[in-house]
Formats: sequence, C-alpha cells, structure tokens
Amino acid sequence: MTMRDLAEDIREREEAMATWRWWEEHHDELLARYPEQFVAIDKERTVIAAAPGLLALHYVITAQGLDFSEDVDSKFLTANKRWHFSRARSRIDRPHARGRAPVSSPSHAARR
Repeated sequence: MTMRDLAEDIREREEAMATWRWWEEHHDELLARYPEQFVAIDKERTVIAAAPGLLALHYVITAQGLDFSEDVDSKFLTANKRWHFSRARSRIDRPHARGRAPVSSPSHAARR
C-alpha cells in the first residue's frame, strides 16, 4: 500500500465516522419526521429522500440522477436504534470459523 492509498483510506474512514456521528446526533429529530422509514442523505448530509421501503427509496434516488451506492448514505429509522442493516456475518465473525467448534457441536461437548 502506498502512502497515497493510506491517506485515501484514512480520509474515507474519517468521512464514514462523521456520517455515522451525524446519524446518531440527528436520530431523534429524523425519527420524529420519518418514523419507520428509509431515509437517504447526500454527501453534505442533507436529507434528500425518504420512503417506507428500500426499493421505493432506490427509485426516488435514481430518479434524481444519483447513484444509490455512490452518492447517498441511507438508514432505516426506527425507535429500536439497534436494528439496522449490516453485512451478513462473515465466516471470520463466527467462532467456529476460527478453529473453535460451535457450542452445540459434539466435539465441544466431548471437551467438557
């Protein structure tokens, strides 16, 4: 990795953290305006669309000439702040993928 790559990675991480903080700071205000809806913000962190479904939000974003994966950040606003979209747990996240047997496996029971 070159220094330019590292600098770009750091900048992208800082931008992602700033966006995450913005969502956290504005959660209650946005939830009051857009309860149980998907909300999209642009790179300046301005709400540009809201819809009850993710596909509907995608259509609104693309109708504005924006790329859903490049130009916006989106989140489902709910009173249960712990419920959010994330990637599926990867094999690395699972204990048995790191060489440990799952709790329910026969090999785990044999080691007791």
